[in-house]
Amino acid sequence: MRTMLSKEAERHKPLTATDRLRETLDELERQIGVLGRSSPEEVRRIPSLLDEATVQLAELKSKGGDFLAEEVRLQSLYARLERKAAAFLNAAGGAAALAAIRPAEVPEGHWWWHIERIVAEQRRARLKQVLRIAAIVVAVVIVAAIIYQAFLAPDPAVRERALRIDAAGALAEQGDYAGAIQEIQIAQTAVPDDPYLLIMEGAYYEQLGQTESAEQAFGAAKRLAEDESNFLIMRAEVYLRTFQPARALEDLQVVLAREPEKAVAHYLRGVAYQNLGRLQEAVTSFQMAADYASAAGDTQLEGMSRVQISYLMQQMMVPPLTTPTPTS
Repeated sequence: MRTMLSKEAERHKPLTATDRLRETLDELERQIGVLGRSSPEEVRRIPSLLDEATVQLAELKSKGGDFLAEEVRLQSLYARLERKAAAFLNAAGGAAALAAIRPAEVPEGHWWWHIERIVAEQRRARLKQVLRIAAIVVAVVIVAAIIYQAFLAPDPAVRERALRIDAAGALAEQGDYAGAIQEIQIAQTAVPDDPYLLIMEGAYYEQLGQTESAEQAFGAAKRLAEDESNFLIMRAEVYLRTFQPARALEDLQVVLAREPEKAVAHYLRGVAYQNLGRLQEAVTSFQMAADYASAAGDTQLEGMSRVQISYLMQQMMVPPLTTPTPTS
């Protein structure tokens, strides 16, 4: 009897501050673990729960005591949410939905209320990685003049071109488009009549609002490229490199309307959709790139496309396209 009474008393015993923190951490672990299966309303509770857990832990630590286990759990939850930032933002209903419930004054360090910034940075980093690979693919479809410069020109000129392109990109990221143009023009002295460099110059002139100079550069590049589809593919890759996926998409749609089996255009369109946050359309484009590349015997592009599909499927938290659909 005494045992039963003591258990009953234990159940009704007021929660301590440590108990409340642990309950909050339990709820956070549950919510972050089932992002894809929760309602937007439930997902939008996560930032408030993180606020509570952060404040609760700080208050407990201020009073002394050992709360290392709780601190490790909370730090782990921070890291898990950061890794799932894109999935969280999507499940929460987007940046606008999160902004609607954001406190007027967000405490310093509570980055989860502005998680769209982390998503943007992750996409930017992913784009850089994808573009490094995409640049190899684009090289396959450019005209003989570009191939000559890339493979037959003296090594110092090739190295100078690559270094100047990287330097221009770094300046453009800082908003120094005039400086970027100077770097491209130096590259042009080492490798003249390079349509890709002219396209980069034109894209940077556009950023400065110098439309006439941009059109002149694009016109010269188009004449050197001879084939308009190749010109548009190169310009789309430059637009992606300069974080203008919508403009890249416009050029790629023109190419695919003319040449629907052009695998590299489907691949770059997938990159554009990915960076516009249109993930399902990105998966479809990468799948088409893989299919057309396979038909053309381009195993490298096919492999790259399938890697992108796998990555996006993990991000979207749905089964991959190759997973058979149950019939019963």
